[in-house]
Amino acid sequence: MSFFDKDGNSRHDWNIFLDNFPTIGVFKLPHDSNKAYYDKNVASMLHIEGDNMSKDSFYALLDSLNENQIEGYKNIYMYTAGGETSYIKIKIVYDTDYMLGFVQDVTQIMEARSHKDNAKEYDMLTGMYTRDYFIKRVRSMLSEISGTAQCCMAAIHINGIERVDSELNYDKTALCVATAANAIKRFASDNVIIGVKSYKDFLVFFWQMTKSEISDIMKKMYDAVSRCKLTDEFGNTIETRSEAYTITAGYCWYPSQAATIDMMINYADFALFRAKALGSIKREFSAEEYVAECNSYSDSKLLTGLIDENDFSYCFQPIVSTVDGSVYAYEALMRPKNSSPLEILRIAREHGRLYDIERLTFENVLEIISANRARFGEKKIFINSIPDSMITEYDFNRLCEKYGNIMPQLVIEFTEQADLTGDKIASLRHLFKSKGCMIAIDDYGSGYSNTAAVLSLQPDVIKVDRSLIADINTNVKKQHFLTGIIDFARLNNIKVLAEGVETYDEMSVTIRRGVDYIQGFYTAKPQKEIVPDIPDAVAEQMRMLNMCRPEIKQARDYIVHDGCEEHLDIEKMLSDRYTGVIVESAVAHLYANGCDVMSFVIKTAEGSKSHIILENANIKGALRQCIRLGENSDTTLEIKGTDLLSYDGISVPGSSKLLITGNGNLYIDSYRNDGCCIGSSYNDTFGEITIDINGNVELQANGDHGICIGGGVSPCETPIKLLNGNIKMSSTGKDCIGAGSCDGSCGVETGNATIDISCSGDNALAVGSLCGYTDIKADGTTFLIRSLGERAGCIGSLAALDGSTPSMINIKNSTLDLLLKARCGSAVGCRKTACDTVISDSDITVHIEGDAVAGIGSAEGKGSLLIKNSDIKSSSSSGIYSLEIGFMNKGCIINSSTINSHLINDPDYHEPSRLMQQN
Repeated sequence: MSFFDKDGNSRHDWNIFLDNFPTIGVFKLPHDSNKAYYDKNVASMLHIEGDNMSKDSFYALLDSLNENQIEGYKNIYMYTAGGETSYIKIKIVYDTDYMLGFVQDVTQIMEARSHKDNAKEYDMLTGMYTRDYFIKRVRSMLSEISGTAQCCMAAIHINGIERVDSELNYDKTALCVATAANAIKRFASDNVIIGVKSYKDFLVFFWQMTKSEISDIMKKMYDAVSRCKLTDEFGNTIETRSEAYTITAGYCWYPSQAATIDMMINYADFALFRAKALGSIKREFSAEEYVAECNSYSDSKLLTGLIDENDFSYCFQPIVSTVDGSVYAYEALMRPKNSSPLEILRIAREHGRLYDIERLTFENVLEIISANRARFGEKKIFINSIPDSMITEYDFNRLCEKYGNIMPQLVIEFTEQADLTGDKIASLRHLFKSKGCMIAIDDYGSGYSNTAAVLSLQPDVIKVDRSLIADINTNVKKQHFLTGIIDFARLNNIKVLAEGVETYDEMSVTIRRGVDYIQGFYTAKPQKEIVPDIPDAVAEQMRMLNMCRPEIKQARDYIVHDGCEEHLDIEKMLSDRYTGVIVESAVAHLYANGCDVMSFVIKTAEGSKSHIILENANIKGALRQCIRLGENSDTTLEIKGTDLLSYDGISVPGSSKLLITGNGNLYIDSYRNDGCCIGSSYNDTFGEITIDINGNVELQANGDHGICIGGGVSPCETPIKLLNGNIKMSSTGKDCIGAGSCDGSCGVETGNATIDISCSGDNALAVGSLCGYTDIKADGTTFLIRSLGERAGCIGSLAALDGSTPSMINIKNSTLDLLLKARCGSAVGCRKTACDTVISDSDITVHIEGDAVAGIGSAEGKGSLLIKNSDIKSSSSSGIYSLEIGFMNKGCIINSSTINSHLINDPDYHEPSRLMQQN
């Protein structure tokens, strides 16, 4: 909008505005002219003639104004002309071609404020009595009461203002507070005196009124506040996430319950405290409750005062680099007034206000950093986040809008005692990382599930708890434990910080063991002032100790490139600081001569076709599997000598193939929770696995979901082939599998192998699928299977499936010795789903025990069964809903076979015991 035409005259549309808003005007000083132009409102406010004057005269007028600026008010001046004194606000805008000034007459506003300030009676924001004047007024009224007149003091809290305060800036929050306060203020009268305690708490004194009158006014106050519509000074609705405001009130009676005004206010506050605790709208003071809850009330007042007044201060303790003794970061430590941090956290937890402290901590610390950028520089700032009350995504994003350039300096500490494995934590971690923040686990070693917490959170820093650092110089076990933490961290690119270092000896051990950072009283105590450096003598000690520290183990892989064939000594590779090997389309002969267990990882490249010869190796996986196949890879693993893999075994992704061959012995002990000896975890896909070995393979899987061979589900039609060798499997857990899948179809083919499987768990299956279609082919195989569980099976599947395609089991030329102990299940067959089973030229010994179990067939499902040219020895110690051979309501075909030494040729065979039970 243009205010003046080219000749300096006010434009017509601007003149219309001036007629409607006589207290606002504009002047203009073009750079290429010696004149100053102004509209009629400016001429009226400044008591000058015409619509222009020389620049020199106008500058002199502005200089006279500048000499009378009102202290404490920006751009507001006292101006006296024509015998009148007014208050003028001027805002100057500079452009390349002119200077533009906006003038406003604010005399009425300033006089109103001056009257209230001088009287010291009214709160500027709400227009209500200040607390001091309220007390003075009520005390005066009490002195006039005589006889048995009754009065009431109420403490009123507006619910919802706290949420608004956390969402909006100061000006908008003030408007919201004023709106809610005005809803209460309109009930003020000669008999109802209202005063301000804080921006969301008010005092109301009811003078010589009946209980019913007071109750009616309180109800009307509640309704009025609930109907509040929050608008700005222009009438626009202010959007917030808060629901409608409400009030909570506590009250007491004078003189029956309280004899003085101080007692009235205290008792009304206590009644309000109880009302909020009980979720009531209003509550009367109770002397019995006051005695019983006095301590809790005192705690509440202390906490409320701290939070409402934001009366927190913070000290900053340097975190020091062990390389050169320089300050790497500071930790912000809360220091509440008149109490300890732990005591305030205890009280806040009891009163449900931990989140208020969490939010204020982030807001206050970020404000301190913003105000002291030169002192903090680019150093990191550690902030503790409260377990179970961590800052919300909304509040964090709001802080990012205000302090976005500071966020990459933050290191947010999650306490290790909290549950760090949930979806909420994962979401917050992603949010913090997206804003450039780092993550630290605090108090590491003092809580539980350390490894699980680190794997889930993937922190940048681990802070080792003081309990592990104290007297570490005299405790060898602590030293070994710290070394394990450091090795673990280095392999995963995590920094280690030692907390609570208080002596030189503790510092010496932690640095020699390889920690990255030190924090403690020995290097620097927490202080309110930002300490740029630690004492020179201590920094020099750290530099000298650093010269003696061991080499730090970093993740480092040796690569066997395409087309190469290399012989690699694992021990020598470790001494050369390698932590693993990556084999491309090449041949790698890895040997170790039977040395002690080594932390080492063997990986194949994505899309590679590799041949790995493993000889006399004893390898422990670092957090994951010892051998990890790349996607779309084809790997032959040749076993020589005796090879041991522990913690977790061999990872075979869904797109990859693995052939295990050779004439040696392979032992795998998978004790990682949800681990797998060969394949994948229970919720991942696994590829094609073939064992064709002239030796022994022994697999042991222990965990919630223990799998020896297989995984969650496979895209391959027959992913598991056990063709040759002596293969022994043992699996225990909630869900356990010998060879097969947890969820989905799974084909298993066995050949001239001896297979010994033991499974024990809630859901236990030796060969097949826990929940899915299965296709099992055994030819020339010797099985020895023991399966025990709530639901269990030896060969087949456990869970029911929708669909018309039955599972398939084909056993020929094989010998089976099966034991099944379960509440329900099948030794050979599918528990509830349809299954077609063919057994030929085989010898089977089967014993079952349970409520609803089957030897060969199903006690709960359906399908078909053909047994020919076979010898079956069946026994049972099971319930009436079990059967040894066949199905509940269907016969099976038995040709030229013996069952418990009886030759059977029957196209519709029914188990005799079952017929007798049915008759």
